[in-house]
Amino acid sequence: MSGAVILDIVYAFDVKPGDYRIELVEKAMAILNLIVDAGTHLVDLIPPLKYLPTWLPGAGFKHTAAEWKVLVDGMFNTPFEQFKATMEDGKAEECFSASVLSHGEDEDIDQIARNLAGSAYAAGSDTTVATLTIFVFALVLFPKAQVAAQAELDRVLDQQRLPDISDKDQLPHVTAIVLEVLRWRPAIPLGIPHRLTVDDEYNGYHIPAGSTVMGNAWAILHDETIYPDPDEFKPERYLNDNGSLRTDIPYPSETFGYGRRICSGRHFAHDILWLAIAHILTVFKIERPLNENGEEITPKAEFTPRFISVPKPFKCRFTPRFPGAKALIDISSNVSQD
Repeated sequence: MSGAVILDIVYAFDVKPGDYRIELVEKAMAILNLIVDAGTHLVDLIPPLKYLPTWLPGAGFKHTAAEWKVLVDGMFNTPFEQFKATMEDGKAEECFSASVLSHGEDEDIDQIARNLAGSAYAAGSDTTVATLTIFVFALVLFPKAQVAAQAELDRVLDQQRLPDISDKDQLPHVTAIVLEVLRWRPAIPLGIPHRLTVDDEYNGYHIPAGSTVMGNAWAILHDETIYPDPDEFKPERYLNDNGSLRTDIPYPSETFGYGRRICSGRHFAHDILWLAIAHILTVFKIERPLNENGEEITPKAEFTPRFISVPKPFKCRFTPRFPGAKALIDISSNVSQD
């Protein structure tokens, strides 16, 4: 879903399930998730290793890197070249890349547009899926957290339609769940590794140039002085007693990075997550799996130790909440495929 939405926005591509461009992105993202894991590759810690000849024992990473480069370059180049061809034929629709190419005066505008578009779906596709998986897992572990939001959705929508972004102000409990998902288990718990270009000082610590630094989003978002019981999934922490959103609890922006390198698509990502979560909560009750005796099973709260951290495979049940739920799902599916 997320990859298709992003490709639509940046290139106006009408992407269907099984589209080769989505497969291309998925393969490249699997590689990128391996590349950015800090400390995984010795050459990241000892940069001069990149000058080793490929025939030398221990330099096999160079062969692997060359193979990976083909996939990652394809993710950036293939959709862009296809879009440029439609633009030159006068058939391109209005979209992000068309705007950049039409208004840019830089001689490197093609490269800039290609890198911007590629970065958009590289940064947004896997993280969105990961966060939605974390949302489902949270409700499997803490099923009562969905009750208030679903009552709110029923009051606003009367079980007659799916919510849209214009309903957001009337659905603070849904927003609170989104905020708590971002805080409870950030999809990138240690952020993207960065390297200092100059010496720096931070809180009395000297950090020499060349050091690898990582923003520990996990630690910040589990600060007990700000978020009591941080390991508990408690959307109500973001709500006042009257059900309105609190303004004294910080937005979990650390999930999206820091400073001038913070995710530029964070507002779009938040809205996509909000809509997806609101739609799921409208039509489904998320429940724990059952054993052979019909008794609920609570999965272990285990996550993968990767750059993008997601729950280890788990089972759950999606139960339609009311008789007309299936009709709403069918309508939504038909609209998304048109």
